[in-house]
Amino acid sequence: MNIKLPNDVLYIINKIESAGHEVFVVGGAIRDILIGKYPNDYDLTTSAKPQEIIDLFEKSILTGVKHGTVTIPIEGSNYDITTYRVESAYVNKRAPENVTFTKDIYEDLLRRDFTINSIAYNPNKRLVDPFNGLEDLNKRTIKTVGNPNERFDEDALRMLRAIRFATTLNYNLDPKTSLSIVENAENLKYISKERIRNEINTILISDYPKRGLKMISNLGLLKYIFPSLIPLIAFNQFNRYHDENVFDHSLEVVANTPKHLHTRLAALFHDSGKPDTFTVDKNGAGHFYGHEMRSSEITIESLKHLKYDNKTISNVYTLVKNHMVSVDIKKENKIKKLIKEVGEDNLDSLISLKRADISAKRSDIGLQNKDIDLFKDKIYNILNSNEPLSIKDLAINGNDIMSLGIKEGIEIGKILAYLLEKVLDNPSLNTKEKLIDLTLRHRKEK
Repeated sequence: MNIKLPNDVLYIINKIESAGHEVFVVGGAIRDILIGKYPNDYDLTTSAKPQEIIDLFEKSILTGVKHGTVTIPIEGSNYDITTYRVESAYVNKRAPENVTFTKDIYEDLLRRDFTINSIAYNPNKRLVDPFNGLEDLNKRTIKTVGNPNERFDEDALRMLRAIRFATTLNYNLDPKTSLSIVENAENLKYISKERIRNEINTILISDYPKRGLKMISNLGLLKYIFPSLIPLIAFNQFNRYHDENVFDHSLEVVANTPKHLHTRLAALFHDSGKPDTFTVDKNGAGHFYGHEMRSSEITIESLKHLKYDNKTISNVYTLVKNHMVSVDIKKENKIKKLIKEVGEDNLDSLISLKRADISAKRSDIGLQNKDIDLFKDKIYNILNSNEPLSIKDLAINGNDIMSLGIKEGIEIGKILAYLLEKVLDNPSLNTKEKLIDLTLRHRKEK
């Protein structure tokens, strides 16, 4: 099997071999090459000790010498080189307490997570594949190296990584691996929220997010990631527009949105408040009045739980809160207020979310998509008209209001917000003279 490696990688291999050591390219790079993908990076493993690696190269970065890893920078790219190692017992289901260096490539590959990641390659020695990773690539199967219970007990995040690989590669989980995830699901609680979040993000922006999220639910991991979504599973909506439960509908909406993290998070949580707002009318039809508000509250709680950054939380909250907004193009002032609330950067995401939500319902999709197209056109016509849409677009500012004898910062902010509401309804009011007059009259009325 001919595997073509970059010249920089070949240079590293030749340098280490010339000093009398073994060296292989290992892990994700070989996996990706074998399935026809271009690797993002190249990791190497060697019989050389860290200091021996450092001595061979002009420049090196001590990335993790304690665990045997040295990084070699070459012309803008970094290459991690790790000494063959055996790992001791893991601490708190996360990381080994100690590592011991070895001269045996087999022992090093034995410690790895999945068979498809335990393939090593050297141009002279060819493939080293003691755990049949190539066979599993051909079978499109994610399977642990050795006993899955042991692998997941070592690092519980591997359960989520298994699902991530199955999702991004569109592979199946080996039955024993799946069963072991179910049996060890509770151990995910030992993993940091940041590590879990990063895996979830990769699943969400993949080509098959619905598949990955369904596996997370079916294998019992959801309660340790997004427990607020558990009530959605099997929740009957008693609504003629929905013939599936809220969770499955939400996954369908996720699948129908573009591969954009904020949009897909909003799709996942857009109906999360339905169980809390459920009512049934006299005809037996289910309703969820105000569910978008409850859903937006749940969104904040859930994203904070996984330690998402404030910008992500704010954007996703805004999308969820506004996903039920009317697309009536005749109400121009309401569209302007929507633009102000949502923000220009989130408008395309909101439109994509509404379109995906409609596509996941039993309704006249063609007609409603036409309404959304008209709504989108109206939004961009307003944006291109340069009409005032935010406080910074007003013909007066805080200094102008202070010159009227109003000094308190909070009061100035309230007045500017009041003036913007007036201008959104009537853009002709946006002159300095008219806004000052409005301010004085507003003060008198108070």
